[in-house]
Amino acid sequence: MDIGAGGLMVPWVETAEQVGTLFNALYSPPRGRHSMGGPGIMAVAGVTSADWARIEDNLFIMCQIETPLGVKFAPQVAACDWVDALLVGPYDLACTMGLTDQYLKSPKHLRAIEQVREAAHAHLSCAGMVTGTDEEARAWFDRGFDLILIGDLAGHLAQGLSRNLKAARPVHGAGRPKAARKSRGGTR
Repeated sequence: MDIGAGGLMVPWVETAEQVGTLFNALYSPPRGRHSMGGPGIMAVAGVTSADWARIEDNLFIMCQIETPLGVKFAPQVAACDWVDALLVGPYDLACTMGLTDQYLKSPKHLRAIEQVREAAHAHLSCAGMVTGTDEEARAWFDRGFDLILIGDLAGHLAQGLSRNLKAARPVHGAGRPKAARKSRGGTR
């Protein structure tokens, strides 16, 4: 927070103790235990407690729910007025439920995901989901999720590169003179 982050995505949130530690690390006295120094305070051109409160009031805090214990505790996390969103980590959740091979297929896994959405919405928080494709994103929006993370930067770059290469690649054998083709061994 000291370098001016506007929010945090916190993985594997599953206990009251973790939530309490997070709160104390985010908020300065008298609310929490975070120091009021650091470069972040310079972003608001002031050094008063009101200046720091302005930073704290605008933080976006998203807690990831990725374990069965996290699903059970999700209503308590969402009830924290400073938590803006619960984000399901669906693959980690499947793994920690012993359902790795039934990822997004097991009714038990799908129900756990829905429980996180319900907990978030019951406390006026956003319900988030991590997906890999635009089709998956649309499906989770249709199921009532408010915030969708689609893949990651490396995946987007690879997908874009793959599409670009397919579009740019000439039909097999076209585009290069026969003499310019590499020999794969043997005789021509």
